[in-house]
Amino acid sequence: MLNLILSGDNAVVIALATRKLGSNKRNQAIIIGTAGAVILRIILMLVAIQLLAIPLVKVVGSVLLFYIAYDLVKPNSDTEIDKVKSGNTYAW
Repeated sequence: MLNLILSGDNAVVIALATRKLGSNKRNQAIIIGTAGAVILRIILMLVAIQLLAIPLVKVVGSVLLFYIAYDLVKPNSDTEIDKVKSGNTYAW
């Protein structure tokens, strides 16, 4: 299921990145982008499998995830939302 979600996300990014290219170059870019996404996903999955074989990596990862989850849900009086400026374009 996670793979389907990530694939959909990649398809959207590739489509946005290639929307202004000509037809021939767009097809090339879509093929290269899709192949790159699949190859990188396979390589990173193999790296993750090797890392999870190291003792205590799962424990350290679990502790870090709990810390991140707590940090996201804890009440925070010093919010950054007031500092965000809104804009009317997508330009940086």
